[in-house]
Amino acid sequence: MKTLLLLYMGDETVTASAGTERVLTNMANAMVERGYNVIVATNDKTDAVPYFPFDARVHCLYLNVDTKKIPFSVKVKREINRIFPILDKPVEAYRASVSVRKLREQLKMESIDCIIAYNHEAIQVADCSSTE
Repeated sequence: MKTLLLLYMGDETVTASAGTERVLTNMANAMVERGYNVIVATNDKTDAVPYFPFDARVHCLYLNVDTKKIPFSVKVKREINRIFPILDKPVEAYRASVSVRKLREQLKMESIDCIIAYNHEAIQVADCSSTE
């Protein structure tokens, strides 16, 4: 059975009632119906309740990455970057690295056949997970 990892990173993703969340849920449910093993990974809190219901066979992985608390050193890099834009968004890079670490703790990344990213932050996580 092929395993799909659907990534949607950001603040309060599956609890929102917007279009991307609906597409994510519909795709996850449709792929499970077609026989895929589907894992949805988000930065939501571990007790998040999705606005759109997932099929019971969809494995939801809430990484609980606090997007508001970042280390002081990353904040300094962000402020320096505002004056001299030499870094590639230090806060987003930090959040991506935390998300990748949590994903690796909970998943065997080599068993994932396909990663589908739903936003820019998710692309960063997918990129980091394939290079680290």
